[in-house]
Amino acid sequence: MSKLAHSNDATMEEIECNARDAVDEPPVRWKKVHTTDELKEFYRSVLPAIREAARELGYAIGLHGSMTRDLDLIAVPWVEGHATKDQLAHAIAYVACGISREGNYDWTVKPAGRVAVSIPICWTADNRPSAGHIDLSVMVA
Repeated sequence: MSKLAHSNDATMEEIECNARDAVDEPPVRWKKVHTTDELKEFYRSVLPAIREAARELGYAIGLHGSMTRDLDLIAVPWVEGHATKDQLAHAIAYVACGISREGNYDWTVKPAGRVAVSIPICWTADNRPSAGHIDLSVMVA
């Protein structure tokens, strides 16, 4: 288990370093997709790295939805001392597309004890709203 899964005081640099360590290959870089099939394939290609990074931070990731517009993910804390939801979101953004950003995300409270955020990970040729985003729901422990 990663040291970050036990530390809520980790810096963004430590989180990115941990996310890099969680995947065998460098993260995918920001890219443009042109079709729904290409978007689904992109989502499928980044999902294993997302799941591994989340596991390193003490979360399990479930997939929900059709992947035709966005990538709906559900994160469930799996161990005591898991990382914060922001640490998780930063690690997911990094392994999905190489994006590094500072600060906390703007979370929305949802039903059934979860919070959610939308994270852009690619852009689409048709510019559909929310296409190319991860919609991440986190169960609050």
